[in-house]
Amino acid sequence: MKKILLAAFLFPLSTAVFGQITLEHTYDSTAYSDQATIHHTQLSTGYKYWGLVTDFNTPGEGTLTVYNLDHSLYKQVNITIPNVPGDTISNGFFDVAYVSDKLFDTDTGLEFMCILYGRTSIMDEDGSVLLNAINQFPYNYYDGHADIASTEPIFNTPSGTKMILTGNLIEHTKAFVYSLPGELPNTTAIVSPEADKYNINLYPNPASDYIKIKYSLPSNVKIAQVNVYDMNGKVIKTYKVDNTFNDILIDTRSLNSGTYVCRVYSNEQTLSETKFVVTK
Repeated sequence: MKKILLAAFLFPLSTAVFGQITLEHTYDSTAYSDQATIHHTQLSTGYKYWGLVTDFNTPGEGTLTVYNLDHSLYKQVNITIPNVPGDTISNGFFDVAYVSDKLFDTDTGLEFMCILYGRTSIMDEDGSVLLNAINQFPYNYYDGHADIASTEPIFNTPSGTKMILTGNLIEHTKAFVYSLPGELPNTTAIVSPEADKYNINLYPNPASDYIKIKYSLPSNVKIAQVNVYDMNGKVIKTYKVDNTFNDILIDTRSLNSGTYVCRVYSNEQTLSETKFVVTK
C-alpha cells in the first residue's frame, strides 16, 4: 500500500515539475448525443477541428461544426441525408468520415464523406450529393463508424503538435485537446536527406517591412517553390524560384504581427524550412 501511495504522490509532482503536456481546450457534446468526438483536417484555409452532432430521435439529420486551430468557430453546416434508390438497408443514421473543401469538388464550400449502413455518400455543404456509392465503404470502416487518418489522436500543426482524447463513461460528453512539447516525424512531406545543406537564411528576423530569404537549391533542381504559411497552415505567399538567384525579397507590410513558416520544396520534397516573426 505504501508503494501505491508513493507512486500516486510522485506522478502529480513529476507533472508539475516538467509541465510539458498541457490541456489546451475542452469540447463538450460536439459529436454524438452520447459521445463527444473531435477530429482534425487540413482545409485550404488552414488546419481545422471538426465534430458532428446527431440525434437518435431525428435520424438522417445532423450538424457539422468546424473550428479554427485556435478553437474559435469557423463554420457550421446542417446536414440532411436524402433517401437513395437502391439503398435498402440504411436507416438514416450516419457518421462523417472526412471533411475537406477542395478535394471532392473545386468550389469554396465544405464537402464531407458520409457513411451509412448501406452506402457512402459524398455531399456538399449546400446539400447537393456528389457521389452515392451503394454497398461501398472505406476499407477501415467498422461497426457503423469511420476509423480514418483524421481520427489519429496525435498530429502536427503549424502551432505545435496536438493530441485529442475522448472522455470515458464518466466524461462521455467531452473531448480534450492537448498541446505537446515535441513533434511527430514529418509524414506529409518527404524531407531531403541532404536538407541541412540547403538551409534557409533570412534577415532581418523579426521583420517589419521586408525580409530577405536566402536559399540554395541542389544542382539537380532547376525550379522550386517557396511558400509562406501562417500558424494555421494557410498559404499566405507563394514564389517560384530557380538557380539563377539565391535570394528573394518579401514584403511583410501586409502581414499581421506573428510567427510564419517559410518552406522551400521541389517535386513534393521539402528542401528546407524555418520560421520568422513579423512585428509592427
